[in-house]
Amino acid sequence: MSERRRPGTSQRKPPDPHGSVILKTATDPAPLVQAIREEITSIDTDQPVMQVRTMTDVVDSQVATFSAMRGLLVIFGALALVLATIGIYGVHVLLGGPEGYARSAYTSHSALMWDRYGV
Repeated sequence: MSERRRPGTSQRKPPDPHGSVILKTATDPAPLVQAIREEITSIDTDQPVMQVRTMTDVVDSQVATFSAMRGLLVIFGALALVLATIGIYGVHVLLGGPEGYARSAYTSHSALMWDRYGV
């Protein structure tokens, strides 16, 4: 590594096709926004500077998205559990409870005996 990197720059992330710039500051970045806009305008007057956000804001928006997805997953999981419980209860009632299970087993056994032996 013969080239020296300047402090505050990083070469780990590949270039963004939209031309994003990420700056690291030791202080609050809000007062530096106007100076950064002026510096970019001095280089290229047609270059717009939009969506100036702190990294905290970017991370918070991503976390909010994941939290919303987690909430939806919990809601749909609970709904699936309720629907499965209602379905199992419906089958239980349709067969008449524990007595119905025995009766349906006896009925099917009797039908099988009738088919095989004519009894």
